[in-house]
Amino acid sequence: YDMIIQRVRALRKAKKPWGLFSINIGTHQPEGFLARQCKDFKYRDGSDNLLNAVHCTDRLLGQLYKKLKDEGVLNDTVIVFASDHLAPVMVKTYDTLNKVERHNLLMITGAGVTPGQNNRTGTTLDISPTLLNYLQFGSHPIALGRDLNGNLPTLAERLTSQNRRDKKLFAWRTVIDMSFW
Repeated sequence: YDMIIQRVRALRKAKKPWGLFSINIGTHQPEGFLARQCKDFKYRDGSDNLLNAVHCTDRLLGQLYKKLKDEGVLNDTVIVFASDHLAPVMVKTYDTLNKVERHNLLMITGAGVTPGQNNRTGTTLDISPTLLNYLQFGSHPIALGRDLNGNLPTLAERLTSQNRRDKKLFAWRTVIDMSFW
C-alpha cells in the first residue's frame, strides 16, 4: 500500500486524468496471505490464517484510505474499493463467515460523491456503468451491467433468484463467449 501512495503522488503531479488499479490477494483462499506489516497482528487467538489475513487487509485498507484523505486526494479524485467475490464454500472458515448475511463491497468515495448508502440489488457486472457515471460519462448500460444509481433494473433485480440468474447466465454462455472471444 505504500507503493500505491507513492504512485498516487506521482500521478497527481502530472496534472492530467489518471487511473490506478490495485488488486489484493491477502484475503484469498485457501489460507490467505498475511502481509509482513501484520506479522504480529492477529484476529482473536490468531489460530486461523485466513481470518488473520482478512483482519490485516482491513487494517491496511483503512490506513490507505486515511492517507489518501489526509493528503487531500479525495478532494479531486474518485476512489473505489470493491470486492470481486465472496469466500467460496471450500474455504475452511466458510461456516463462520456464512453465519451472517454477506455482500460484495462496492464503496465509491471522493470528489463529487455524496455520502450515503445504496441498497439496490446488483452484481459485480454493475460496477463499470456505476463508476462511469461517477466519472461523468453518463448513466449507460454496459453489456449486462447497469448503473446502480440509474433507473434501469439490474440483472439481480430482474432475476431475483440466484439459481434463476445462474441458469440464465449459463444459457447465455455460448452467446457471451462468442461475443467476447
